[in-house]
Amino acid sequence: MPSRHLLALALAASTAASRVSAAPAEMSVCVFFDGGARSGLPNGRLHAVMLINLLGHFREVEPRLADVESYSPGSLTGCERAAYVGSDFQAAIPAAFLSDVMAYERGFLWINYGIDRLQKHAGWDAFREKTGFTYMALQGADSPRDPSAIPDFFRHFEYKGERFSKLALLREGRLVAATEIALVRTSSAKVLSYAVHSGKDARTPYVTERRGFYYVADNPFLYIHQRDRYLILADVLFDVLGLAPRQGKRYAVLRIEDVHARTDVRILRRIFAMLKDKGVPFTISLIPRYVGPGSKDGDGVNAGDIPEFMDVIRAATDSGGEILLHGYEHHARLDYCPTLPSGADYEFWDRCRKGPLPYDSEEWVLERLNYALALMRQARLKPVAWVTPHYAASAQDFETFGRTFARTLQRVVYSAGEAEKAVYVTQFFPYTIYRDAYGQFVWPENLGYIPMPGTETREGEQTSEQMLEAARLSRSVRDAWASFFWHPQLAGGEHGLERFAALIDGIRGQGYEFVSLARLRDRGE
Repeated sequence: MPSRHLLALALAASTAASRVSAAPAEMSVCVFFDGGARSGLPNGRLHAVMLINLLGHFREVEPRLADVESYSPGSLTGCERAAYVGSDFQAAIPAAFLSDVMAYERGFLWINYGIDRLQKHAGWDAFREKTGFTYMALQGADSPRDPSAIPDFFRHFEYKGERFSKLALLREGRLVAATEIALVRTSSAKVLSYAVHSGKDARTPYVTERRGFYYVADNPFLYIHQRDRYLILADVLFDVLGLAPRQGKRYAVLRIEDVHARTDVRILRRIFAMLKDKGVPFTISLIPRYVGPGSKDGDGVNAGDIPEFMDVIRAATDSGGEILLHGYEHHARLDYCPTLPSGADYEFWDRCRKGPLPYDSEEWVLERLNYALALMRQARLKPVAWVTPHYAASAQDFETFGRTFARTLQRVVYSAGEAEKAVYVTQFFPYTIYRDAYGQFVWPENLGYIPMPGTETREGEQTSEQMLEAARLSRSVRDAWASFFWHPQLAGGEHGLERFAALIDGIRGQGYEFVSLARLRDRGE
């Protein structure tokens, strides 16, 4: 059974650190979503949660999630800022909500669908006076000349001198893309961003603003990726809220991923020596217990049991390396799912059925966290943060991580809907999230990683060039980081270490500073 005393110590440390970083909420921000109790569609709530997560970057903000279908007249008066996320074109929007939006004089953000309803309800002249534009129509993709090719649509976005792009790919003959956009004709609105057609010389306003009313002409939470228009929204939130950047520098963080007792120590020595020569602070995602493929219960080796491995790790921590706790075994046992070794497998997620584990429970999670923390203590290592294996776990698990650890570094799976009808999305953040929907403090990982040859494609995989492009685009976002991870096996191949060094130099060359997470933590960041 887990050590309750150890867990109590971990929770006490987490609570104390959280007090250092917390700040009193000063601004209530109401986020309304569609597809509530009557329609039973979960995407509206899910996308609203993603917006609330971004609002978690602002310590002054107290977000409030509300179903627009249940709106009571006058409720907007209690909101210092407000937003509506339109995920369903046919969603029911109460007339009282539309009237109150028209009368609302504080910062308001309207995203995607439903703007035609607001225009019709208010009348064209009053709507144009409020928003500074006229809604014309929705437009999707052009009819493809070649069914095997990606069709043209308003795919690119201009913002602050950079060009962002929507994800679009063909998967088993099916187009994966969010092609729709609202076409608007501006009169007095300021255009903050334009959408650009991929097949012809055409532009349309994407983000507009007039007297504190902001409109985003599509849903930036659909199919987000590292170089996406999602980053534009992340930056525009500063303007909607009227808040200044949180930090004065551009932070960079790299982590050496999936390090465990069976990792080749020769490769680790080469990597750590290169990072020491460059004077780069770095982190190590350490798996405390390694389990091999096909292992049975009880099999495995603890990191602290291999002296040569621990010598390398301790030398790394003496020269600027910091430990991230990366699960307990990074491995899950399921009778119907082939066993993978630690690092390749998940731990808190059913990779075969793509959902929570059948035996998932708070007690089980706490048990694994206790085992992991005990191994860290035995090895005399102090992790600075938690990293969820493959970023995947149930909502209950993430809430447990948030209560147990003062800091996490990760992307996060969010969900909406019940049981078999639940929908899931992985969200990354360009900047620190001081409190997400699960209560977690999240340091971001926003650039992805370079995959190892022959592995299954996963969210976040990039080439070095794409990662540098994502870092450049992220510079358009106030407070944005350049955060990524690197598997040590990549350094063992031809020119692997040189490519890693070039990526570090490229990120530094863009004005990012690699930082110590422990120092950020001690400053409450």
